[in-house]
Amino acid sequence: IKSRLDHLETLVKELKKYFTDWQEIYEAIARAPKPYQTQKMIEAVWHWRARKGSKNALDRIVKKYAFLGLYSVNHKPWGSAQILLQAGNLKNCKEKLERARVERRKNNAAFRRAYALMEKKNPRLAKVAAAIHEYVWLRTERIDALKKAMALVQPFYRRLEEEMGWRVGWAAHLSYREMTDLLRGKKSVSRADLVARHKNFYVAYVTARRTLVIADPKKREKFVHAVIGARTQARVSEVRGFVACPGRAQGRVRVILHAKDAYNFKKGDILVANMTHPDYMPAIRNAAAIVTDEGGIVCHAAVISREFGIPCIIGTKIATKVFKDGDRVEVDATRGVVRKL
Repeated sequence: IKSRLDHLETLVKELKKYFTDWQEIYEAIARAPKPYQTQKMIEAVWHWRARKGSKNALDRIVKKYAFLGLYSVNHKPWGSAQILLQAGNLKNCKEKLERARVERRKNNAAFRRAYALMEKKNPRLAKVAAAIHEYVWLRTERIDALKKAMALVQPFYRRLEEEMGWRVGWAAHLSYREMTDLLRGKKSVSRADLVARHKNFYVAYVTARRTLVIADPKKREKFVHAVIGARTQARVSEVRGFVACPGRAQGRVRVILHAKDAYNFKKGDILVANMTHPDYMPAIRNAAAIVTDEGGIVCHAAVISREFGIPCIIGTKIATKVFKDGDRVEVDATRGVVRKL
């Protein structure tokens, strides 16, 4: 099933074979069956504001969802300011909650109808569609579960750094083998190596037998070119991908590689990312279009762009390498083409 989950053309071809209204069925499949953790957090904030809740009530929301701000054991969990920013405009929160509830019931009912139709025409396709439908939610939930794990293990990393006399953040740069060696009383990484890793961008190349960490800038670039190839696509002015939501837009590129970059996004900019996540909502709300390197029918960018009606192209592979901040581009999400102007 996994080989089909991210293959847009295969599912569309199968649906077209059996249904004239395949687009409605496709939409029903590609929507999450239940809310993401970030959606739960936003709705909790809306509920808090609608009830004119206390600071203590907001603190409880922060305590429950602060882990969503983590991307490594070195990041700080979200505070109330970041969580309120994720929730967006806090006007008419009762109406927003009701709309969210109605939309969720409507989406789930649409999938049940679509599943019943598919089961009559092709039971095997119905099973694949049910797996895809669940995976829409699960692929984001697995990232949130990882963030929760990082929040739980953060105290261990800080205590290890304290015991070793290291600066805060150094322990996060240990490989699995280096960490287990250290816990057994054997040092397989030097202090100088950790300083270099903490200071510089580095590559961790993982195989079944070992993890190779390269922090030296010259060795790193040589390795990247040898294994991955050139990291830039300076001569390329046009990329192609799959259409997730049709439409056209022009604007300046803003490359988002981390959730923290989403807070300085200007209205009307073109969001270019490796892939999007619910954390990117402050930028998505202001985006004229979305372009991603990765993604398929169940990716967050595809789902959210259709919900907001934002032109979106996914699966370009190289958009974040071709375009840089400030480039003016045209996004033609009817043909799946993005080009520099």
